[in-house]
Amino acid sequence: MEWEATTFGRPVLALVLVASLALFPVFFIPSGPSMWLAGMIFGYGLGFVIIMVGTTIGMVLPYLIGLVFRDRIHVSHFVSQVTSSLDSCCFCFRFFFFFFFFFFFFFFFCFFFFFFYFLFMVFIYKWCSNG
Repeated sequence: MEWEATTFGRPVLALVLVASLALFPVFFIPSGPSMWLAGMIFGYGLGFVIIMVGTTIGMVLPYLIGLVFRDRIHVSHFVSQVTSSLDSCCFCFRFFFFFFFFFFFFFFFCFFFFFFYFLFMVFIYKWCSNG
């Protein structure tokens, strides 16, 4: 924490924290440590403002990326191919397939997100406690 506070000036550090809060979620990197640094360095008031600005930009950015590239990443093409092959099957099978498909990927991403978040926090703890 001292390295960030001494290397950067306060306005540059605020911009770095806002950028990290905005860009980390786009690449599935946890932004919790950046929030922690913003609160510890800038206090409750300014830290809250920095966190709100960064997370707001971080929520709008994936939406804008999806809006621009929605034709390329649109799921309905995949869904229409799968449902056309399953039209002769009953509704229960289709419901089970999509239910399993959604929750499998949901739990898969949640597991890896928390796993890497845990590793990142252990790294931050080790880094801060050694130096």
